[in-house]
Amino acid sequence: MSNTRAIKDIRADTIESGIIKQKSETIAAAATGVNALSLDYAISFIDTTAGAAQLGLGIGPAGQTKVISLSVDGGDATLTKANGNLGASVATSIVFADAGDSVQLFSTGSAWELLSNVGATVS
Repeated sequence: MSNTRAIKDIRADTIESGIIKQKSETIAAAATGVNALSLDYAISFIDTTAGAAQLGLGIGPAGQTKVISLSVDGGDATLTKANGNLGASVATSIVFADAGDSVQLFSTGSAWELLSNVGATVS
C-alpha cells in the first residue's frame, strides 16, 4: 500500500506539513443533564466554564479510538461507567478535574476500554 493510499483512507480534517490533524469538537458542557460526546470526532475537548458536568459516550464501532480532554476547568467533568459505556478497565468513572486531564479510549464494539490516562482520576 502506498503512502498516498493510506493517507486518503484516514478520516481527518486536514494534512499540514505531513501531519494528519484529527477531527475534533469542543463541548461547552452544561452543568445539568448529560453532555453527549460525538462519535464522529476522534477528539472531544471539554469546557466546564458553566460548572461541574456529566458526560455521555455511546458505543463506538470496534477499533475506534477516542480522546477526551478537559480544556477549560470551571468544575469537574465526569464520565460514569453507565453513561460512558465503559468496560472492565474502569470500575465506576473517569473524572477530569484539571485542565489538561485527558484519556484515550478504545472501543471493543461493546464497551470503551482505557488505553491511556494523563491526570484524570480513574476509579
